Amino acid sequence: MGIIIGFFFVSLIVFIPTILFWRWLLKKIFQKIILIKFLTWTLTMIFTPIFTFFLLFIISLFNDKLSNNDRKFNKTEWVQDDSTTYPNRRHMVNSIIENKLLENKNTTEVENILGKADGKDTTLNGKIYKLYYTAQISYGTDIDPKCYKSLYVYIDTITNKVEKVNIEFYDRRDFLERLFTE
Repeated sequence: MGIIIGFFFVSLIVFIPTILFWRWLLKKIFQKIILIKFLTWTLTMIFTPIFTFFLLFIISLFNDKLSNNDRKFNKTEWVQDDSTTYPNRRHMVNSIIENKLLENKNTTEVENILGKADGKDTTLNGKIYKLYYTAQISYGTDIDPKCYKSLYVYIDTITNKVEKVNIEFYDRRDFLERLFTE
């Protein structure tokens, strides 16, 4: 519901310059007032949603470029992060992978660095083969997460060393939710 209201207000902002533009342009082309009024309203109703989507698309492109706040890994910020939204972790995940912070570490060393895992997957005989840490979560107005980012640490069960580290990102927010919730 909030997204529809957001789109409505952005459309109102776009509506005023659109109607003024068409009125100005059509006065230069036509002489009949009735025709100018009809075409002004018709073209405004057609082009306002198009201009609104275009404007929101441009804003989202710049928003993605400007909101890339990747930070260097900091253990205290990682461990003490707010577990409802993880405002710090999501910016440190790339640093962990790029700096190979967990390379050749065993399970205990990983948990010393990143803290207790949010989840563990084990084999039938109890050996840990995957740890995961939530790095970002967003519910929006839903009971289920609409967006989450997790750091997965895969452990070689024979050597008990980190085999692979990757990020899983799941996002089912729509265009406007992404724009207004970051």
